[in-house]
Amino acid sequence: MRKRFNLLLREPKNNMVLAKLRERLLRIMLYASFVVGSILFVLAGITALEKGAQITIAIYGVLYIWTILITFDHRLPFTLRAIGWLGMLFAFGVINLVDSGFNVDSGLFLIIFVAMSVLLMDLPAGMVALALDSVAISILGVINTELNFKLTVGLPDRKSTRLNSSHANI
Repeated sequence: MRKRFNLLLREPKNNMVLAKLRERLLRIMLYASFVVGSILFVLAGITALEKGAQITIAIYGVLYIWTILITFDHRLPFTLRAIGWLGMLFAFGVINLVDSGFNVDSGLFLIIFVAMSVLLMDLPAGMVALALDSVAISILGVINTELNFKLTVGLPDRKSTRLNSSHANI
C-alpha cells in the first residue's frame, strides 16, 4: 500500500511531453485570463470608482499587473509563472470569500486552484492547495459562525443599491 502511495506522489522525471503540455496549458490560461481580465478590470474599475472602493481597485490593479508580467515575460521560469497563476486563483477565491461570503464564485476559484495545482505542478502541490483551501474556508467559517461576524459584500450590484435607496426614502 505504501509503495503504491509513493508511486502516486512521485513526479515523472525527464518527461518532456508532460513539461511541454504543462507549459502550453499555462500559456493558454494566461493569455485567456489577460483578455478576459482586461475587460473585467475596466468594468469592475468603473463600478469600484462609483462606490469609492480605492482599496479594491488597488488590489485588483496589483493582480492585473502581475498577470501582465507572468503572461508576457517568458524569461521567468515556468515554476514562478505557474505559482503566480495559482496564487492569483487562490487570492481571488479568498477575496471573494471575504467580500461576498460563501458563494459559488469563491467556491469555483478555490476548486480551480486545486485542480490547476495538480495539472500544472503535481499531486503533492494539489494536496497543499486543498489544505490551503480548507484552512481559508475554515477560518472564515469560524469568523462567520462563532464570532457572529457578518461577511459584507464589497461591491453591491445596482439592483441592491436601488432597493436600499428606495427603503431609505420611505
